[in-house]
Amino acid sequence: MAMTPPTDEPNLLQTTAGPAVPRSRIPLLVALPTILALAFWLQVYRLNDVSLRGDEAFSVTFARQDLGEMWRGLLLTEPHPPLYYTMLHYWMAAAGQSELSVRFVSAFFGLLTVAFTYRLARSLCAEERVAQVAALMVALNPYLVWQSQDARMYTLLTATCAGSFLLASLVWRA
Repeated sequence: MAMTPPTDEPNLLQTTAGPAVPRSRIPLLVALPTILALAFWLQVYRLNDVSLRGDEAFSVTFARQDLGEMWRGLLLTEPHPPLYYTMLHYWMAAAGQSELSVRFVSAFFGLLTVAFTYRLARSLCAEERVAQVAALMVALNPYLVWQSQDARMYTLLTATCAGSFLLASLVWRA
């Protein structure tokens, strides 16, 4: 084993896969995956323990229809946007109609909201810790966790808004 001479930067962690990573940056690199894992756990914890309630049951029943019939209903009676019901229709065909399965769509978009919030905060502010705190606040927000466990279109709306703000900020900065 060859000895390497000491470097001028003793605070670096040398890896064989790429360039040296500052030791002070390692906790920052671990924080985002930890926040996302925490958000995912909070959103799927006991996701199938409670039966579908009224609005959720309506979502499942509405999305279970034939696609043409569902779109006719969307045009005539249902006030919510069609994307969620269309996605839920195809998701239920692929993954089933259990409480866990139909609520997982909302949990996915809740997790996407956390990721978009982190990236939006990084886009607006150069501080890594500010972005992590913003993502953690969204991940721990009880209302957003509850919406992520509800088979309704609200987390899709939240993720779409966060993604739109992110895209607008990136375009603005460019």
